[in-house]
Amino acid sequence: MKKIFLALTALVLFTGCDDGDMTFKTFNFSENNIPAFCTDNRGTIYLINGTEVLLFKLDTNLLLNVPSPIVNGIPQATRVAIGSGTNRMYYRTYSNTPNTATFCGSSGTPNLVEEWPGNGTLLIITTEVRGTDGKLTGYQRQITIESATFSNGEQEVTITANSLRAFTEILNYSFDFPEDIVATCSTTLAYKTNSVQSLELYLENPAYLSGTAALEDINLNDDLLPEEDNNNLYFRKFNTAVTRNNICSGLPSGTVQTQLWRAISGTVKIIPTPDSEDSSRTDYEIRLYNAVFENGAAPAELYSPENTTGLDYYLMGKVDN
Repeated sequence: MKKIFLALTALVLFTGCDDGDMTFKTFNFSENNIPAFCTDNRGTIYLINGTEVLLFKLDTNLLLNVPSPIVNGIPQATRVAIGSGTNRMYYRTYSNTPNTATFCGSSGTPNLVEEWPGNGTLLIITTEVRGTDGKLTGYQRQITIESATFSNGEQEVTITANSLRAFTEILNYSFDFPEDIVATCSTTLAYKTNSVQSLELYLENPAYLSGTAALEDINLNDDLLPEEDNNNLYFRKFNTAVTRNNICSGLPSGTVQTQLWRAISGTVKIIPTPDSEDSSRTDYEIRLYNAVFENGAAPAELYSPENTTGLDYYLMGKVDN
């Protein structure tokens, strides 16, 4: 966020007697100030510059890991009213330089010297961040103060059209399953594992994986509850590494599921392909088209895996029959 000088972008309106002691003359947050957020409550976002702080307290539903819609190649911002309900904004000064614990913990230090609540409108844009390999690594957020008026009860300062520096939330999962082979526990479960993650496909028709049924597209649309639908695709994360045996036989003591994502849209296709080593055999590839996963936490988030390089689908792999 560029340094904002009162003479250029802030309008001071005196609503009471001016005693000459005007402390809030500028937002002095240079381009080196990147917003930070609390890991256990990402709705608390703050910028620190010495003893000055710009603090946002937002509904976490505004900060889901879901990209903003794109119109004509331009991300469309979500407009947020600030100053009422759960969405608040403050300019503060402290007796000494505050730290993460000041906003994310209960340290109570340093002492709060002055607070100016703000009312107005923010614009929030969320975009995906992907590595050079195309894999999703996080989400970047851009917050712009479209217009806001800060008041200490006697004086007011109005700020317009000012963008904070973008900041990134790094994902704590990778959806990375490099092995080509898809294992099976039974004729209705195909899966892959990679360290603390698993990708599991449950099928209603056991003949799908044996190649004895007529192959058809398997719709993942969320039109049924998980307990009512026998075709389900899950992405799971655990606190410790899991093996193939763990998926089939149960988790060992001390291993617990920490995240559960269910595919709510997209299509699974099981495609017969020639065996590269034995022409008398037929392999079956599992392909995911436009799969979108939703986590089971609150608030819910969405994730769509990147297509396998050079393909128009995500290749789950070949069934190991």
